[in-house]
Amino acid sequence: MGMASFRKMVSCVLLLVFPVSLVASDSGAAMLYTHGAAWINGVHVPASSAIFTGDLLQTRSDSGASINAAGSSINVLGDSLVEFEGSSLKVEHGGVRSEEHTSELQ
Repeated sequence: MGMASFRKMVSCVLLLVFPVSLVASDSGAAMLYTHGAAWINGVHVPASSAIFTGDLLQTRSDSGASINAAGSSINVLGDSLVEFEGSSLKVEHGGVRSEEHTSELQ
């Protein structure tokens, strides 16, 4: 196999793999930071954890949580039950507060 054939083969493989990796990079995950007792899918959460699409987050009445995703932050209030849906939340009961993050280029 000559060097030109090898380059063509590598180029074809990269053309196939690179677009697939771009699609896979948006997993719909976010970071969860708790302020008191909280549970994801019934399991106690430490001070921080990743949260994924379909996860059910529950907070106790004297606690809260923050979900930080690219470009936004959502505060889950005490005594709440929410389902994380990637780009949105489904509030079963309780309340949430949303904040948009903006960044300035310098």
